[in-house]
Amino acid sequence: ADCTVRSGVLQAGQYCGRIEVEYDDGTLYRVKPEQLSYAVVDEEAEAQRQLERLEAEESAIQGEKAVVLAILNAFAEERRRKAEEEAQQRLFEANQAIQREIEEQERQRRAIAAEHARRIAEAVAAKERERDERGRYVDYSLVQGNHVAKCFNETVTCVALGGDATIMLYESGGFACTSGLTTNLYNKLNGRQKSLPPAEYVAMGPMGKYYVRFADAKSEWVGCDEMSKDIRKRNQRIKTIAFGEYSDSYFIVFADGGFSCQNIPNGLNKLLKSRRLKGDLECVSLGPNGEWFVSAKNGRI
Repeated sequence: ADCTVRSGVLQAGQYCGRIEVEYDDGTLYRVKPEQLSYAVVDEEAEAQRQLERLEAEESAIQGEKAVVLAILNAFAEERRRKAEEEAQQRLFEANQAIQREIEEQERQRRAIAAEHARRIAEAVAAKERERDERGRYVDYSLVQGNHVAKCFNETVTCVALGGDATIMLYESGGFACTSGLTTNLYNKLNGRQKSLPPAEYVAMGPMGKYYVRFADAKSEWVGCDEMSKDIRKRNQRIKTIAFGEYSDSYFIVFADGGFSCQNIPNGLNKLLKSRRLKGDLECVSLGPNGEWFVSAKNGRI
């Protein structure tokens, strides 16, 4: 019958020197060691076989483990390869986006530069047309004419004469004048702060009279009371203003072609009446001795 060794060799007691053995039926015996030599040998052989089986199983497991590890490594390598490809793709797309952004910025820069150049060209062309319309050259017989010749150029926007004095305004906002300019007007222009809008139109007359309009549409003048009332009453942009030979003589042409005047030469008065006081004037000039000049918007003089 099969039995199981339950102890080593007992070292004390009445069964000293024996070994406890239990059979399958539960019976417990205490036998001498030599009585178990065959069973031990069989058990040792069985243990050796079990070890061999375990080693074989372990080898098989190691082989299967190697296969599984190889599969896992293949999956890991595939994931790494895909991750690397995705990273390279993201990097490529990021570089493409950056390149597109650079190209868009360059396109916008060129568009802005082209628009800026177009506006500059338009401004230059408009300025040239403006210069053509007002005239680039003058012919005159003036006191201190040599000085006027040195100061005049195509950037002069306005020329005013008064007595022996001549004053010129420039596109830059500056001015030039000959001697004889009234102290009041000179100080008004020369002492004006650079931060304030410059003068854009000026007219002079005898007895220290003048009118000056600045780029912000504000104006200052010295003239008779009736002229001051007309300017304030109409409250319109003045195209030109002229002072005549008398203290209360003046002629104002407004931007819409309308006009207001007082104590003007008879010849001019008759002309205006013959035209039924038509409000289409462009410019009127008065001289110190009854001279006058008039032009209409249709170009007639």
